[in-house]
Amino acid sequence: MERLKGVRSLAAGGVCVALAVVLPLLFHSMAVAPRIVLPMHYPIFLAGTLLDPVAAAVVGLISPALSMALTGMPTPAQAFRMMGELAAYGLVVSLVLSLTGGFRYSTCLVALVAAMILGRLVHATLGMLLFGFRGWELLGALYLPGVPGMIAQLVFIPPLAIRVRKALRMSRL
Repeated sequence: MERLKGVRSLAAGGVCVALAVVLPLLFHSMAVAPRIVLPMHYPIFLAGTLLDPVAAAVVGLISPALSMALTGMPTPAQAFRMMGELAAYGLVVSLVLSLTGGFRYSTCLVALVAAMILGRLVHATLGMLLFGFRGWELLGALYLPGVPGMIAQLVFIPPLAIRVRKALRMSRL
């Protein structure tokens, strides 16, 4: 799979991190619940379609921490769980696309679903480490509201990735 290299990779990663900080602020200002829309996830999934696995994971890892430092959102406990979850998103999307021969609409969907499952497992595991078995009680409260956001991600991320990849002159395959 064709990946951005050097300065272009750094710039794309920086834009994805910036979007991951700004989009939740935008949704909070519109009084839209971020747990439903999951605005920080979109730039991380996009990073997974553009960057190598390590760079995409780093974008996912630093975005919640930077957002917490700059905006106070998410809370430290949420940020810790989200750092693992979003790092897994970026890593898994990029790895799946690499292992399946490159970016295609269908492989992007497979990569997103795999990342959503594995990322949420990481999130739950970190929640258990923080909260003990009580963390499992949080699963319904944390994940069920996000189902509309997950569906929206499956609808919007692949076409968005196609447009961004075209603008960056990356092959569509």
